[in-house]
Amino acid sequence: MQEALNEEEGRRCLLLDQPRPEPVAQLPPKPSPSADLAHPQAEYDDNYDLEDLYDAEKDASKGPQESAREDWRRILFWIVTSVTAVLSSKLLMVNYDYHYRALALHYWNVHPTDFCLALTIALRSFVVLGLAYVLALYTADEPKAEENILWNYLQGSRRGTPWPVATWLAMFPAALMAAVSLPMFMMGVLHMPSLPVLVMLFPLAHATEALLSFITCSVIGARFWLPMSALAIIAALAVVLRDEYRLLVQGLIWGPVSIISMGLSRGFFRIASECIGLQWNTATRRGAFHGFAIMTIIFGTFSSGIMAYFYEPGPDPTVEHQALSASTLILMIINTAAVVCTAFTGTFLLAYSPLFYDSATVGFSSVPLPVSEFLASTFASQISYIIAIFAAPTVLVSWVQVAAYSVAIMCLGGPSSLYKSFGSFNSPQRRDISNPGSGYTKLREASRPRKVIMLAPLFLMISFWTYLLTSIAEAPIAMLANQAAPSLDLAYQPKTRIEIVLSMYDESPESVASLIRDIKSTTYISSFPKQEVKTTVYTKHPTDDLEMLKSLTKAGSVIRLANLGREGGTYLRHIVHNWDELAEQTLFIQAGPHNKREILPRIESYLGANTGMLSLGEAGAVCDCLTCSDRWGWSDSFHVIPGLYSRVHPGNELCTPETQITISLKGQFIASGRRIRGISKDIYREMLEAIESEVGWSHDPQIVGSKGDTADNPIFGFTVERLWGLLLQCADPQIGAKCPSLLSGTLGFRRGGGIEDCACLD
Repeated sequence: MQEALNEEEGRRCLLLDQPRPEPVAQLPPKPSPSADLAHPQAEYDDNYDLEDLYDAEKDASKGPQESAREDWRRILFWIVTSVTAVLSSKLLMVNYDYHYRALALHYWNVHPTDFCLALTIALRSFVVLGLAYVLALYTADEPKAEENILWNYLQGSRRGTPWPVATWLAMFPAALMAAVSLPMFMMGVLHMPSLPVLVMLFPLAHATEALLSFITCSVIGARFWLPMSALAIIAALAVVLRDEYRLLVQGLIWGPVSIISMGLSRGFFRIASECIGLQWNTATRRGAFHGFAIMTIIFGTFSSGIMAYFYEPGPDPTVEHQALSASTLILMIINTAAVVCTAFTGTFLLAYSPLFYDSATVGFSSVPLPVSEFLASTFASQISYIIAIFAAPTVLVSWVQVAAYSVAIMCLGGPSSLYKSFGSFNSPQRRDISNPGSGYTKLREASRPRKVIMLAPLFLMISFWTYLLTSIAEAPIAMLANQAAPSLDLAYQPKTRIEIVLSMYDESPESVASLIRDIKSTTYISSFPKQEVKTTVYTKHPTDDLEMLKSLTKAGSVIRLANLGREGGTYLRHIVHNWDELAEQTLFIQAGPHNKREILPRIESYLGANTGMLSLGEAGAVCDCLTCSDRWGWSDSFHVIPGLYSRVHPGNELCTPETQITISLKGQFIASGRRIRGISKDIYREMLEAIESEVGWSHDPQIVGSKGDTADNPIFGFTVERLWGLLLQCADPQIGAKCPSLLSGTLGFRRGGGIEDCACLD
């Protein structure tokens, strides 16, 4: 039978134009507990050494029940530490704002690189992991022998063993992928708003490993046919991502790629084990596995450290820094300890991958997974999912995503394995006639109708679990409190239906004309006569020819302003100086907008006759009113928001530690004239004076630091950019929870959503 399988594998690899792998060598059995252990080398001289004898004695001293208990204790410990590591990373970088506070309160002075603190967390974890690894080696209970087996192995003098350079080179790809997976995963945690969706992607690691084994014709776990379960997992997870309403480019890159790296590391580890040869003695295997661990720690430390040095700026000594709170320090310690313990017990986060240094087996298993690996990874994923759903920020998960995730889980366990598991509880058993003395039983062959009946509980369980997880995901949204009704100037009668206000500096007139043309061609705006759609361009370039600019852009009017206050100063000046001439709806946008390709679908989908405020930036940025900040490193260091919140809301409502608000991003939005005039004109005038001034509280050196704050690009401008939702009484946290990201919004509404998801309606 083995010869037939090897021949079939050879034919498949020949079609792939790859060399045929050698058949797996059969290991001679280790000495049994009842064997004569006094002279083991007489029979196993070529394959066993003193450490093999030690392992045999140690294994003989443990019964199967004790070994099983140890395995399950290890699995339970890994589940706890893996869940803790994932959730504490999210808390640390998002909820506790450590992604910028530990560096400098003015991180936003530097051009955003989107690398934030994720690299620092990974670096700290690798350093502590290295120290713990050295300590573990130093205190390990090694077998007593006259010769130092590990030293002899490193010297390459052991008879019949390969040189360590060869084994370490074989482990190099696996170690490299493992090293880069941690910092990339931390980046995914930071930049993927929906942590539940990220943890649902863990089967991708096992599918990647299965495909790699198939492509490379790996003998270990070889497949003679295309691994359909792996392809089904990838298809199901593609549905999960396709239906996600909060996709960001950074999260879409770092999240899935980090999990793919875990799978590549597992696959390369299996291939390296095959190249090394499992027939080698324990010292060789142990040395190779230690080489994998050592190279992973070294690569991870250097790569994370170098990138953190270049992409995570250190604190500015001229800025007054806020000390880390005791709770943040405790969370940092918990996070680092959880990551290190996860690495020791199961190698990776989310994908349980135990390493057994004294075992002749590889330790990693491809699809379908063994019960232990399957249950460990699945339980860790689902526990993380449930806890993340109820943690801030609040996100939605659709029933389609949960159903696709359930399908991926079923494929990961293997339909045939699940059938056997359920069949064992539903089918009568009989003694194996072929081996009457064995005492074992086997399942009777079931007819096809009976198989369907036995699998019915499985499908019912999946359906119930899909319903349960979907219901859990909807609960936090229902608990969000609606803010008070907005104050609108209902007596105001605008003279213009729609006005497009552009803030321009040195953008080309042709690109501005194209932007205006594209905006006017959207369905809602194009429904009005041309005379009811007004276009005003404000340029801050000192030498622009206004008449020529007007002619090239086809704008209704072009006005020159002093180069002060960024685009926020332009919008505020337009509001203050046109208070009685505001259009019914005004679109404020930069001449060179962020993500033009994604803004137009947002306008197309969410702009209507009753739209009071619609942000054209990324959605989902929710913060505490008293200590507001975001993942790009901005914070309300001027402490403007608490006072502004009280002035904007009727009855002078005060901020509390529980008050959540949604902040706007990218300085582009649509607002109605009645909503703009719903608050006092003095508020806009004070903001305009602060952003266009060259001295005063908005330029406090203790806040802005020694660089980056100029009259044409004030630091306070970043704060004004985020205040438009609050100024226009559209900072309801439900807007931040339900509105799709710009990237996901290009596909239209989220599943079950509508225009009210992103827009505040008058």
